[in-house]
Amino acid sequence: HRLENLKLLHDELGVSVFIFDYRGYGASEGKPSEGGTYRDAEAALIYLRSQRELPADLIVYFGRSLGAAIAVELAVRAPPAGLILESPLPSVPYMARRALPFLPIGRLLRTRYDALSKVPKLHVPLLVLHGDRDTVIPIDAGRRVFEAANEPKAFHSIVGADHNDTYVVGGPGTWRRCDGSWRRFLAGSPERGSGAPKGSDAVQISAPPTAKALTSETTQMMPSGNIASRWMALR
Repeated sequence: HRLENLKLLHDELGVSVFIFDYRGYGASEGKPSEGGTYRDAEAALIYLRSQRELPADLIVYFGRSLGAAIAVELAVRAPPAGLILESPLPSVPYMARRALPFLPIGRLLRTRYDALSKVPKLHVPLLVLHGDRDTVIPIDAGRRVFEAANEPKAFHSIVGADHNDTYVVGGPGTWRRCDGSWRRFLAGSPERGSGAPKGSDAVQISAPPTAKALTSETTQMMPSGNIASRWMALR
């Protein structure tokens, strides 16, 4: 369903989408870890900047669920043109305390993915999307992340959506019907340049040697449309 969702972004908004597998997932080798996923995101960005020759002001990060925390970390290290978070979690300890409020488990967790403490450091346009019936990361958790962020920012609730069906519940036109949120977000990001790769079909490419030094990954690129910046999706 990830590719179906990303295809919807490409078709409705006319943007190029770059997605990659974290270490230990999909076609990528290695063992997953918090630090490792941060390095994987950096490696993907190195690829876009060096091999595809994309400047930072043409790249928008899109992180979903746990990937939202990785997108926030990458945005702190390398600010993008804009940041989109779908169903973001504040942090792993936050979710643990919510699930087990009577146990001090949060302080014992080594894995943090602490988006809540990092998002105030950002000064880029932010759009947060969240299903109002999310049973995995409740919408109020996503609002916590949103409220901690600096302006400019916008929050859009997807009515009736759970955690993994936001684009299904929203249906065709989901991104166009974000109550102006998407258009306001675009107003804070530059238009896409003219050097976009041509084509209309999704193609599979391999990460370059410089990226493989950090992570062995397979990536997918949906060629560009004509509206906005390219997106790097972290999911």
